[in-house]
Amino acid sequence: MNFRRYYIPGAAVFITQVVQHREPIFRNPEYLDLLKTILRNVKELHPFVMLGYVFLYDHFHLLIQPSGESNFSGIAGQIRRE
Repeated sequence: MNFRRYYIPGAAVFITQVVQHREPIFRNPEYLDLLKTILRNVKELHPFVMLGYVFLYDHFHLLIQPSGESNFSGIAGQIRRE
């Protein structure tokens, strides 16, 4: 089966990222602060509007609206690389 990603300019998207092996690393405030810094850095490279977020111990959810030439794949990929 071939799945396609559709990019709709200006559309809000929901992203979930899970920590490897579901380790509860965000229980540590320093790692949570690092995640927030990473999100700010990614926003500089791939502009987006943060509509909502939830940070849990082993994963997080983002509701974002990419802007400019950015798309959700680029944003999510950059978060994983940081």
